[in-house]
Amino acid sequence: MRSVRTLALGASLLALLVGACSTGGGSTPSPKPATPSASAQASQASGASAPASQAAPSSSAEASQAAPSSSAAASQAAPGSSAEASQATAGSSAEASQAAPGSSAEASQAAPSGGTTGGPTIKIGSDGFYEAKIVAEIYAEALEAKGYTVDRTGIGMGARAVSAPALVSGQIDLKPEYVGSGLRNASLYAGQSAASPAASEASPAASAASPAASAAGSATASGAPSVDVTDPNAEMQALQDALSAAGITVLDVSPAADQNGFVVRADVAQANNLAKMSDTTAVQDKIKWGLATDCATNPLCGAPGGALETAYGITQATITGATLLSACDQPMVDALASKTIDLGELCTTQPDIAQNGWVLLEDDKHSQPADNLVPLVRNDYLAKVGDQAAFEKILNDVSAKLSTEALLDMNKQFTFDKKDIAVIAKAWLQQNGFTQ
Repeated sequence: MRSVRTLALGASLLALLVGACSTGGGSTPSPKPATPSASAQASQASGASAPASQAAPSSSAEASQAAPSSSAAASQAAPGSSAEASQATAGSSAEASQAAPGSSAEASQAAPSGGTTGGPTIKIGSDGFYEAKIVAEIYAEALEAKGYTVDRTGIGMGARAVSAPALVSGQIDLKPEYVGSGLRNASLYAGQSAASPAASEASPAASAASPAASAAGSATASGAPSVDVTDPNAEMQALQDALSAAGITVLDVSPAADQNGFVVRADVAQANNLAKMSDTTAVQDKIKWGLATDCATNPLCGAPGGALETAYGITQATITGATLLSACDQPMVDALASKTIDLGELCTTQPDIAQNGWVLLEDDKHSQPADNLVPLVRNDYLAKVGDQAAFEKILNDVSAKLSTEALLDMNKQFTFDKKDIAVIAKAWLQQNGFTQ
């Protein structure tokens, strides 16, 4: 019996040894591919760091892939977002949890459905004067109400000579524009190229800017493309024609309008018999002019062959001798009030004109175009939005509700009531049913 038990025990030990060899870490290939580990799956789902830098669409095929359909796509579509930051460390547990389709991170970054869920982070910019900043803030808060993440770094970034190239290069994705002034300064958009190779990859339209320059070639100091300057819709279409090759979409024109205006104090008007701009021609050497900082190159102001020279005979000597200040802004108001200047370039919706009893000179030669507000947005940003129509509707609905009277009222709140721009924008959105 002992020998039988000994043999049985030996057989059992032999079986255990064979089993250990067959299940260990040896090099014997498995008949099926091994299932990837969780960290490997996460790494593959989030994408390698090198391809991540190529996420911006550079062809129509890539553009169709830009709308985020997974956490990886979402992190590439919204640079700088908190989700992207948490995914930056490869192999981390946070990355692994975000890589799984249907995760909460993915859901929060999904492309908007019906404009009610946020899409890629949008960088909003504007010109430097306060009305443009108020409108940009309205855009920002309206989009945030639909779940978009907004980067406000570019709001109030500077004059059109700054904001237009910023839109073309991708520094910003969206800005408010005044349709007539934008059209007559279309070369600022069309003549730009990408700021860097990376920017060129991110915006295929940027490298195609030179055809846009040709399309907008007549929008120079000598005048804009032939269009009815009193028809904002015609100007909007002409602006779209001029900016299409630069990769920019012009959304719906708003009834809200604000034109460049030339204003004098009541004492100056009385002493020089000034009621309209043509009255200034004969007395231009007797009054102190205050003009916009970009007047010398702006076709709607003092550029050679521009509005002042062509329509009203204002000489280049008068223009170059003017005090240059931020138009439609407090420095111009202060200079006019303190009598540093006698004539200042303001905006027609500026509340200071009525408040101070100043005289807005009639533009009797119609040198200034209809300047209704329009949103400008980069095409490559639109390509990243899951529901482009829903995104555009948010901004178009805002434009439809804006009015010239609303601009005047909001400007008054900023100038005289000293309200914060974000507070002014929030109140307008609430009053018009966009937010609660």
